[in-house]
Amino acid sequence: LEQPGTYAAALSIKNLNGIGLYNAYGEEVSVAICPAFAMVNHSCLPNCQQITHDGSCQLRALRDIAIGEELSYSYISLEGTKIEQKKSYCG
Repeated sequence: LEQPGTYAAALSIKNLNGIGLYNAYGEEVSVAICPAFAMVNHSCLPNCQQITHDGSCQLRALRDIAIGEELSYSYISLEGTKIEQKKSYCG
């Protein structure tokens, strides 16, 4: 038997640190837990982009990043309309 709270703790980790993996149609098909990604914050003007390819998650720079500058990527798609972005985080 599992310890009390184990399932709730796992859901909390997934909800706070899960990285959505999407197919070519933009549909979320899986969630990955990646400790390194959990340390990267959201920005509506990110300096990195999450790339998912062949089962791996990568963070790629969108521009030159200064030494000591915080890495950031968008937790949401910036390809949607302004209304869709505003409903999420950015707008």
